[in-house]
Amino acid sequence: MAELDPETLDRWRTLPPRAVYTEARAALHRVGASSSEDFLEVYETLVAEGILTWEEIERFEDEGQ
Repeated sequence: MAELDPETLDRWRTLPPRAVYTEARAALHRVGASSSEDFLEVYETLVAEGILTWEEIERFEDEGQ
């Protein structure tokens, strides 16, 4: 899985958490991500960058987004 570019991360910092989660999932699907490791890698980056929390990600996943 390709790393997230700094411009994308900067833009996502300005969005509400739900929008970031939705855009991240859409981007992963566009590039053909198929394994849970692909999603986990991006989620770990978003958490490390302070853009999302694990609690938010888990809540969105539970909501079936």
